[in-house]
Amino acid sequence: EAGVELIDVELVSAGTGLVLTNSPPVLTVVDPLNFTLDFGAVSNPSDGLIGPDDVVVLNVRARVTSDATVNAPLTNTAVLSVDPVSDPPLSPSVATGVVDVVEPVLELEKSAPLAVNPGDTIPYTLTITISGTGVAYDVSVTDEVADPDVIFQPGTVTATIDDVVQTVFVGAAGDGFVLTLPELAEGQVAVITYNATLSTTVADATSQPNIATVEFDSVPGTDPSNPGQSGAVTDDALVATIPDLTKTPIATSNPDTGDGVHTPGVFDLGIGETVTYELVLTLPEIAMDRVVLA
Repeated sequence: EAGVELIDVELVSAGTGLVLTNSPPVLTVVDPLNFTLDFGAVSNPSDGLIGPDDVVVLNVRARVTSDATVNAPLTNTAVLSVDPVSDPPLSPSVATGVVDVVEPVLELEKSAPLAVNPGDTIPYTLTITISGTGVAYDVSVTDEVADPDVIFQPGTVTATIDDVVQTVFVGAAGDGFVLTLPELAEGQVAVITYNATLSTTVADATSQPNIATVEFDSVPGTDPSNPGQSGAVTDDALVATIPDLTKTPIATSNPDTGDGVHTPGVFDLGIGETVTYELVLTLPEIAMDRVVLA
């Protein structure tokens, strides 16, 4: 069946009553999904009792491939054919082995405050959940904190799995960090937190995107002869500066009133005189349900 490939075959044992012409049997790979094992002529003298001395045991190792159907049974069939000397072939014996193909599914959510002031600390949270039907191994979390206006604070990274604090090595990646969790089982939740600082020179009402990536594998380790199915998920968190508002008197109904009575540069107004104010709203680059000026 599609979704599996042969690795090797091992002759574990042959009964003491058996004499095999080919021991181990000759392996012929017909195509990626089929092979034959030829024992050649076999002698098995009768002792009147079928027992361990009449048994051949083989181990066949196979690897599940990426084209297997996930979350479904994988059925593998073997057929034993015996052709007696001077007699018609016996009816073939058919056996099947069934395994269930599983695969982890990871989701990443990165969150942060919607808006902060320049110079403020930005607390980021990465929440990794695993569904699907398998275990995710070698879970690598990378956050390069690439925006120049977002400054990573080393020493602030924490990691938990199901609220249990994890001891992890935190390495450098870009201007941020990378860490590895050994594995995540179905239903577990990993939470990574860290702090960064919004630059004091950031432009008003701008938004700073910040992307994190989680990579994982379906088998542990890095053995090239036993590769798994790798995967990756990403998410970002957009942090904006606080909206800005300025209000400035720009004109009066009687220019003769001037501005010299009290504070130079500040309009003097007489009773009944009108003034015009200019209000400038600088808004962040985010979706806003409502903007109200009062």
